[in-house]
Amino acid sequence: MSTFENYATTKEAAEILGKSEECVRHYIRSGQLEAIDERGRKYILRADLEHFAPRPRGNPNLQKDSKS
Repeated sequence: MSTFENYATTKEAAEILGKSEECVRHYIRSGQLEAIDERGRKYILRADLEHFAPRPRGNPNLQKDSKS
């Protein structure tokens, strides 16, 4: 699998991010994390995982301002 040495599977990505595989799949489906599909498996570029920060959940207009 040398072609994919710079890529992580969803399982590896979950371990790197400290999240579940389902969370990683959600990030991919929602466009927060880019992945390639090879024979039904998703592969995420390892460099993308190093800089990944999920978007906050919920409506940002409803989140309380901590300065108040």
